[in-house]
Amino acid sequence: MKKVILLFIGLCSSFLSAQNISFSLEADTNSILIGEQIKLQLKAEIPAGDNYLWPFLPDTIKGLVTLETGSIDSLIENDRLTLSQNINISSFDSGFVHIPRLALISDGDSTFSQGFIIRVALAKAQEDKELYDIKGPKDAPFEWLPVLYIALAIISLVVLIFYLLKRIRNKKKAPQKEVIPSLPPAEWALQELHKLEARKLWQEGKQKEFYSELIDILRHFLERKYSLKAMESTAEELIEKIAKLEMAPENFSALSKSLRLSSMVKFAKQQALAYENEEAFQAIKEFILKTQVKQVKEEENE
Repeated sequence: MKKVILLFIGLCSSFLSAQNISFSLEADTNSILIGEQIKLQLKAEIPAGDNYLWPFLPDTIKGLVTLETGSIDSLIENDRLTLSQNINISSFDSGFVHIPRLALISDGDSTFSQGFIIRVALAKAQEDKELYDIKGPKDAPFEWLPVLYIALAIISLVVLIFYLLKRIRNKKKAPQKEVIPSLPPAEWALQELHKLEARKLWQEGKQKEFYSELIDILRHFLERKYSLKAMESTAEELIEKIAKLEMAPENFSALSKSLRLSSMVKFAKQQALAYENEEAFQAIKEFILKTQVKQVKEEENE
């Protein structure tokens, strides 16, 4: 008697579990013309937390072509898990396509969807319309716009070639010999700084030109005074070389700031303020002056 009761309870439990699971396969139509699409939707509702195995549409169904298989969407609400998936299919053979029942497995139990048949028909020919001979190809109308584009492209190419040839000729000209200043490095640099200050470049909005000439004066001075390869060095490389020279920390900090500021202005990343321009100029001038004073003292001690 106990075995009968336990068997009855098990069957009831399985029945109730199956009642809690729903699974369907629906189509937006069951009749199409060859090449038209049908949207299938698989939809299931199971208890949240159940392990499930989602079915797939077999690719061996005669006459059926799967165009797109969407992702499986899920939503949990009131301890229920809702699953859905869209599949686009078509057929290129007239006749009937049989979509079989699909099985959703949840916690070991199988729930089946309904199967159905899709009718695929040929497009009807319009017999009541008169047939005409095939017309010959029409001449395309002449368009001026493509011709204009081609003409502009040719003109641009000629101008570019002329410009490149001119640059090549200029490069082939003998380079001018570099004039080596006769003054000592410090005197020459201070003289050039005085000329630069008198031109008031940054006051007239010519910051790039001002910093280019200011840093070039510093580079020439470093090359002549300390034999540093400064002309081809970047701002950061020049800072590393200056760090090896003997100078007060505040002078090194001011020079580093001036070099970095000049680099920012040169590449149009920053516009310097008036006081920053003055500080950069004075930092380089003070560095050269202190170098000159130090040299004079060394000569007097000798």
